[in-house]
Amino acid sequence: MLQTELTNERKALAEAQQALNRSHTGKGGDTTALQNVVFDRQQNIQALQRELNHMYVIQTMPELMRIIDE
Repeated sequence: MLQTELTNERKALAEAQQALNRSHTGKGGDTTALQNVVFDRQQNIQALQRELNHMYVIQTMPELMRIIDE
């Protein structure tokens, strides 16, 4: 589920970056608003990546503890 959210956020980021690039060439809307959207998408991606990494650590912890105890 988180992986799907991450994929969706990455697509949304790409779209926001394209819109921002168009705004720099005079073919788009408000640059500041688009910069904020890009920043928000980047923050969302980072948060999702942190959560996925955290889940991975929790899932692998028993195996790591077994290796340490050997």
